[in-house]
Amino acid sequence: MNRFFLAGLLAGGLIGPAAPLLADEPGGLAAAVAIQDAFVKAIESAEKSVVSIARDKAQPQQPAPPMFRRNQNFQFPPQHERPTGLEDPNYIPNEFGAGIVIGENGLILTNYHLVRGGPEVGKPEKPTEQKLYVRLADRRGYAAQIYAADPRSNLAVLKIAATDLQPLRLGNASTLRKGQFAIALGNPYLIARDGSASASWGIISNLTRQAMQDLDLVLTEKDRMTTLPNLGVLIQVDTRLELGTSGGALINLQGDLIGITTSLASIVGYEKSAGFALPVDDSTRRIIEALKQGKEVEYGFLGITPEDVFPSEFQGELSGIAAKYRQYGAARILKVLGNLPADRAGIKANDLVLRVGEKPILSTNDLMREIGLLAPGTSVRLKVWRVTSGREFDFPVEIGKWPAIDEDGLISSVRLRDPWRGLVYDYPTARRRLFKQIDNSSERNSGVLILEVAAGSPSAAAELVSGDLITHVNRRRIRSPKEFLDAVQTESGPVSLQYLPGSSPQAGERTVEVKPR
Repeated sequence: MNRFFLAGLLAGGLIGPAAPLLADEPGGLAAAVAIQDAFVKAIESAEKSVVSIARDKAQPQQPAPPMFRRNQNFQFPPQHERPTGLEDPNYIPNEFGAGIVIGENGLILTNYHLVRGGPEVGKPEKPTEQKLYVRLADRRGYAAQIYAADPRSNLAVLKIAATDLQPLRLGNASTLRKGQFAIALGNPYLIARDGSASASWGIISNLTRQAMQDLDLVLTEKDRMTTLPNLGVLIQVDTRLELGTSGGALINLQGDLIGITTSLASIVGYEKSAGFALPVDDSTRRIIEALKQGKEVEYGFLGITPEDVFPSEFQGELSGIAAKYRQYGAARILKVLGNLPADRAGIKANDLVLRVGEKPILSTNDLMREIGLLAPGTSVRLKVWRVTSGREFDFPVEIGKWPAIDEDGLISSVRLRDPWRGLVYDYPTARRRLFKQIDNSSERNSGVLILEVAAGSPSAAAELVSGDLITHVNRRRIRSPKEFLDAVQTESGPVSLQYLPGSSPQAGERTVEVKPR
């Protein structure tokens, strides 16, 4: 880096007080040393909170080479279990990456694709041929289990048997600007398998990037487009993010976590020097906090089918919008599903969504991202242009719940809600596989969906099953999990439930009485 450039950064106030340093001879060297010290201090403050992660998949035994097959007296020596990632820092796992300490009680944040298929907390009966290991900066090694995982954000939290860890301080990526310095700490090419994270640095290149990633072959191409990395949330950096830095820390010069490194651009065909990180802002803090609690992450949902409105349309009949809002994009509503948040708010087909809260909406991705990052039950105002009347409207909307697609990939150690009389319930849109049965019927879009019924419970005795949709409690209409809980939590005797059976989508309502245990 040019010494005059460094001095200019100091003189401009970008890095610490400049005047005393620039007065010294040689001024450029003093400036360089000041920047160097800032990097060194940031790395020193953060590196103890960055770990290396190894995933070991069981490999089938290889047949003897042909030269040995000809020797009838040859026998392989007994197969011993090779040293594990816990015992030997020189051990080479099948796959590797990095993680970030977020809880002193052994909680490690990382990318889900790095650990998917590993053992899960509280599920010893679930077979797995994979093992996960975590090595700390002080060289201690631990077996790890998945505590919670969220396919949509590609984030997971691991649990290890440690109680004295140093969590990394969370920063605020919403204040980032292009050109700011960033430091990446990770495990490139497995070089940090001894626990000592490797560092690289660069600048923030962009703040709203979309990365096409093959994160999960379980999902269709269309469904992968709904994951957060594909909705334009990623930080782009020119920091070197080589193979093995997935799940690592992107920090600022104060040593605060501003991003979780998530992809290497060359994997998806871009310039090798470009990499991406999921930002740590208010939205992702909500996701991280849910995973830290061991719970499923919930995302917002309107109940619409949108499409892009392209810039060329704002040069014709929509020129008034362009003149007023200085924007040349929006999301057009093609379809509104009955009795879901958008429909209840009064939004109609062919409306154009211009704003979600204060956030401008220039595309379908913008709309899906801003709604999705809100928690179900959140109230937000949508600024909508109604083409049929040439007027704008502000619609208050209470957000519903996005239908989880990769249900097998959702991992939680703690339930979102306590079961009621053996019944586990959620929003009617909570699961894609069940929502397919009801998305064309407005009466089936309101109530609470039964996800599980415990064997031998009062709900099982009432013959309720997964997929049934409860619409009334003691003849009182309910629309959400909160309304259901409000209706049942004070009842100590038998409770009458009206429901639509999930096994017979065309059947009418039925009524059962659920008795206390």
